[in-house]
Amino acid sequence: MARLRSQAQKGYFKTPPHLVPLMTKYLKTLNDVENIRVLDPCAGTGEALALLGDALELERKQLYANELDESRFKECESLGVNAACGDAIDDLQATHWRFGLLYLNPPYDDEGNMEGRTEAKFLKSCLQYLCRNGILIYVVPETVLAKQEVAKLLPVVLKDMAVLRFPGEDYKPFKQVVLIGRKMRGESRMFVDQFNMAVASPMTLGDDGPTFIIPGTGLNAPEFYSHNLTPEQISKYASAPQAVKLMEVGMTRPVETKVQTLMPLRAGHQALMLASGMMDGAYSAPESGNVWVISGKTEMVKTETKANYEDKSVTTVRHTPTPVVKVLDLTESQAKGELALFDLK
Repeated sequence: MARLRSQAQKGYFKTPPHLVPLMTKYLKTLNDVENIRVLDPCAGTGEALALLGDALELERKQLYANELDESRFKECESLGVNAACGDAIDDLQATHWRFGLLYLNPPYDDEGNMEGRTEAKFLKSCLQYLCRNGILIYVVPETVLAKQEVAKLLPVVLKDMAVLRFPGEDYKPFKQVVLIGRKMRGESRMFVDQFNMAVASPMTLGDDGPTFIIPGTGLNAPEFYSHNLTPEQISKYASAPQAVKLMEVGMTRPVETKVQTLMPLRAGHQALMLASGMMDGAYSAPESGNVWVISGKTEMVKTETKANYEDKSVTTVRHTPTPVVKVLDLTESQAKGELALFDLK
């Protein structure tokens, strides 16, 4: 959790709340309003997402927020939106092509080298959630649009683009712009020229401009969760009636699968069975009595050995099967409020 908190501070720049209603000036909903879903994968406290939803007259259940920082995630939850806590690139799991509007104000790369957690990586990762003809709102420093990774990608996946600078004093701190575009793949010279013209001659946010229609995405709600769990979520899931019942009826006992062996198993044999995954399941730890969930697998580990023979250097490459047994201590996880995951050796 400490690693996540330290990551969450990098590049977090809140969109000025008074500018959000200006963005909705270019958005329009039609008859399928109840099936519109909006995703903000870098939601902060969720304020911008809530303002967008209110301006578009959407219910909070139609709004989806992901936020890395736990304290800001809790503020998102308090707004009544669908909320997940984790890294938008590595942890977020959401149904592809199920959102009609993607609001993306990603972490800004202070080094400007487009490496690591950058505007381009968030753009590439999050566009998969936007449906065909869905609308992207991309809030970034103006210089980002000239970066090669961004400039090559946007005309390929977006059409009918507009670039709008933050007005007046709001533009000065980070020189931010709002790019709005409609998702529809198919690169052409026309759309490349359109993008270049929009970047070269941006309008000012609030000026008259094009209208973008937000599509609905069907009756079924998208899958939406994070692989990362907050301490509160871990405690909630571990103490849920279903989990308690499973523990009572058998989670704390070895799994029922039986393997017939010709000879009595030694410790080495049991280790191999664990590593092969044949003994995956829930157990009671021998000494502490804690509830363990065990998963084993075998990975191929590559090693290289160099040796000199006369006047030649020879490199020997060896791939060795290596057992890996992971243990999740449910009892310890609930007590500490964070995942207690370790290797069994």
